[in-house]
Amino acid sequence: MIDLFSILNLEMIRIIFVLCILAVNAFTDLKERVYFGRDRYYLIFGVIGFSLFLLDSVDSLSFSLFMLVIHVTLVLIMWRIKLAASGDIVVCLVFAVTVPIVSGWILLPLFAIIGGAFAVLIFGLLYNFSLNMLTLCHKESLYSKYNVSIFKKIASIGLVHQRRSWEKHTVSVETCDGFSIKNSIIDKEYSVKKELVSPALPFFPFLLGAYVIVLLLFYSVL
Repeated sequence: MIDLFSILNLEMIRIIFVLCILAVNAFTDLKERVYFGRDRYYLIFGVIGFSLFLLDSVDSLSFSLFMLVIHVTLVLIMWRIKLAASGDIVVCLVFAVTVPIVSGWILLPLFAIIGGAFAVLIFGLLYNFSLNMLTLCHKESLYSKYNVSIFKKIASIGLVHQRRSWEKHTVSVETCDGFSIKNSIIDKEYSVKKELVSPALPFFPFLLGAYVIVLLLFYSVL
């Protein structure tokens, strides 16, 4: 049986299985901000992934289960703090239970998830900052119609921007704590034309990129 496992190279099967799932979801996430398929598909994928995990962890089951709990906990924390949407979490859970744990404390799932989340945060900050700088370059005001302190205005430069007509996927933040429009007479017009938004960034392309980078940098099989 051990020889059969060696021939099958279960680690490589797990890596390729997850790569396929992430690649498909990265495409649909970029296009429509949705994950591929239905929840029951990922229940099946999760069972397959967890089965591969058990088969490939017979020599270090206790350590592997311990790290699995950490990875799943990290994914649930991302969902709890709204760093990823509920649909994203379904796929991330399959990722967490399937990806091999590399020896030598190079923790492939952990590094990839943290790397993907960090890349999303940095890209979002740069995206908002760039659009706000363009607004200022055109000598337009950023938050003049909002009752917020100067500190909040400065802090928000990397968090929100005025919606552009060409933007397809954004999340409105005008109802968030700390932002309230001064003049109710122009509320509707201002909200339609220059609504404050944050980009609804796709998570899976960043996770896929982080996963591939970690594989290339640290995974000895490749």
